[in-house]
Amino acid sequence: MFEVHNGRFFQAWLGGGSILIVPLGALLLVLITLTGVYDWLRNWLGRRRRQHRLTPNRVARETY
Repeated sequence: MFEVHNGRFFQAWLGGGSILIVPLGALLLVLITLTGVYDWLRNWLGRRRRQHRLTPNRVARETY
């Protein structure tokens, strides 16, 4: 398991470039996490704005 963790497992296929596997994997994990948080916040804030805009009292007042 340690061979995969530090990238030595891929040394036969990638040669010296295998040292980049772990840092690139970590950067990819951070990027996926940040974009997921961004999407979640955007969705959550959008839902709150829509709910605030369409409260029953406001809808009733705007229809008259």
